[in-house]
Amino acid sequence: MKTVQGWPLDTAKQVEVVTGRLGSITLYELRDPVAVLVVARGAVSLKMIRHEIEYVTEFAKHHTQGWCYLGDVRRVRLLNPWNLIALRRIGRLRGVSARVIVVPAFARWLAPLAIGELTTSVADALARCRTAR
Repeated sequence: MKTVQGWPLDTAKQVEVVTGRLGSITLYELRDPVAVLVVARGAVSLKMIRHEIEYVTEFAKHHTQGWCYLGDVRRVRLLNPWNLIALRRIGRLRGVSARVIVVPAFARWLAPLAIGELTTSVADALARCRTAR
């Protein structure tokens, strides 16, 4: 089984890599469940987030029957606070049934600011996505 940071990618396709000076965002399309998986690492800039939002917006246009946004920020080391404001646009996209973010255990206190439900488990994130449809 092919995995990235614990995510099973047998039914996934890497579709985009957004790079910055000190970080990256890799986007995958999952078929089961239908989702966009965003794996971020390092320092994530607002410019990188804007590119991610553009891609996710296009994905939403083609999956109006329902889809999930799955994020993995366990390896993010520096986050621009404006990113959280920009990412709120994803919740308004057509067809999004759940937004679940995998975070390190110490970051659970961010729940009031998060753009989705927080969890520390990839398996839990996938289960929440499957039950949201």
